[in-house]
Amino acid sequence: MIILDTCAFLWLVSSPDQLSIKARRALETQPMALVSISAWELAIKAGAGKLVFPPSLSATEFVQQALEVYDIHEVMLDSAILCAAAGLPPIHRDPCDRMIIAAALTRNLPVVTADAVFLKYSGIQVIW
Repeated sequence: MIILDTCAFLWLVSSPDQLSIKARRALETQPMALVSISAWELAIKAGAGKLVFPPSLSATEFVQQALEVYDIHEVMLDSAILCAAAGLPPIHRDPCDRMIIAAALTRNLPVVTADAVFLKYSGIQVIW
């Protein structure tokens, strides 16, 4: 299983050409997961006008529909992930990304992301 960073999830659903060839191959051959904080991040960006969903869909509907269509497992934030995120070195300043990194580390799963800062964390596996 591989975890999708929020941007990778969004690109998969709406603009797959923005994914690297290596990332697209991985997404075609491995089960995918999305950390639940990504839904919150997308809803916040939509509320701020930085992201627009199709007119008939709310953020919840967009995410749920994509999870179903692409058969993506949702990784819920639990105490292990949240405590691991709090204990990470302050390399990445984005709290959503820190939770995605913590989820990947606690579950020992690679992350599909174009964010090079992820690579600064020891033990993280990045696909890009």
